[in-house]
Amino acid sequence: MTRQSRRRNRSLLLYWVAVVTISVFAQGGVSGENFVFDALACAIGVIALGNVHWHLMPRLRRAPLLAVFVIAAILYVAVVVASICLAICILVFLVTRSVGEVGRLVAKFFAEKGGSVQYPIEIAICLSFVGELGRRIGGRRLWDLVRGRYRNPREENRVLLFIDLRGSTPLAESLGAIRFSFLLRDIFDDLTEPVLESEGDVASYVGDEAIVTWPFERGIADGNAIRCFQAFKARIAARAGIYEREYGMVPRFRAAIHAGPIVATEVGQIRTDVALHGDALNTTARVMGECSALDAELLVTEAVSSRLGAIAGVTLEPLGRFELRGKEELVGLSRVLWK
Repeated sequence: MTRQSRRRNRSLLLYWVAVVTISVFAQGGVSGENFVFDALACAIGVIALGNVHWHLMPRLRRAPLLAVFVIAAILYVAVVVASICLAICILVFLVTRSVGEVGRLVAKFFAEKGGSVQYPIEIAICLSFVGELGRRIGGRRLWDLVRGRYRNPREENRVLLFIDLRGSTPLAESLGAIRFSFLLRDIFDDLTEPVLESEGDVASYVGDEAIVTWPFERGIADGNAIRCFQAFKARIAARAGIYEREYGMVPRFRAAIHAGPIVATEVGQIRTDVALHGDALNTTARVMGECSALDAELLVTEAVSSRLGAIAGVTLEPLGRFELRGKEELVGLSRVLWK
């Protein structure tokens, strides 16, 4: 089971507990029999809604936010109603070993308690809007903006991963601006799961470059930063045929990983964003610029490599210390080799 799957399972459990609790309070308390029904209906609903949100909604990611919200609301209402009907069916079958009375009991339930259905529906609609907004802005970034974490400059120690598309200039010329933009969109889409699985966060997309960050301990743990790029490479390789067919090439990349203090702060009054500043960003960019000269796909600085343990399928080859443009101190670099 992947980390992402475990996180999703924990989320489903928390949502189930929350929805059952709200349902009980909304009804002013329930009997033991009704509690079993609420728990079962909520379990079915939460699992179904989770699958809709994680597997169906991403297919609508290119639609306008309002359209996605309306579609999500309709789907979620349907799922809630279907979950209640299925729960009634299961309980009736367990008690009577027959489903002949299901239709009558479903009609009776909605006639007597139809008003109570509005609570799970309203919760589902609110969650769909917040979830879609979080997906477009970034879940962690949305939460940081809501609680004002970066309303004033804040220094943090982070691991940084810069990923850059090789040969982007000739590619843009050969593909044309529109097709090249489609290429970048597909590449960044394929970066999503590796970032989520490694518990990272996309700080920004700059042209054909992506910047992924982790709090220092999280980025070092289990080699998350390197595993992110490793999983990204695997994803691109798995879709090589699609890239070859659509764009006549398979993307290749250069990347660099470094760690150090950065300053994060909210900037802008019209379009508020969380901007990152600091020498660690400049150093990471300089290191990535050395990839071609050192014949490396991924370079890791000593600030990270010295703290890493063994990583499956990965070997770090020390290359020595180098003078980087604009840096007074020499920087130790290691080349990542894939087994």
